[in-house]
Amino acid sequence: MDAELQKKWKAVEGFLRRARSDLPPDSRIAQLLTEFDGYLSHNELELALDSLAEAGGVVSPPGIFWNRLVQAAELLELHEKKTDLLHAFVEAAAAGLRRRS
Repeated sequence: MDAELQKKWKAVEGFLRRARSDLPPDSRIAQLLTEFDGYLSHNELELALDSLAEAGGVVSPPGIFWNRLVQAAELLELHEKKTDLLHAFVEAAAAGLRRRS
């Protein structure tokens, strides 16, 4: 396997693992997190990203969660998903600002 590709996959895995740690504990997303772990263990990075994004839609995590998913999508060259995730990031940031005011 190409060393540069391995490096990219490790970076994506790092973004995904950090994003997972940004999620609050919530029984409603337990199955999605189990799926995430399985996908990640089989190097199914896009499916792992999808599981986290779906979980994020349930629990409304902080903006940093969405930012990490944006970065992962960018490295995976998933342009449409990146755009959708950017929208979720903006929404989360706006919600955070509304809570502060």
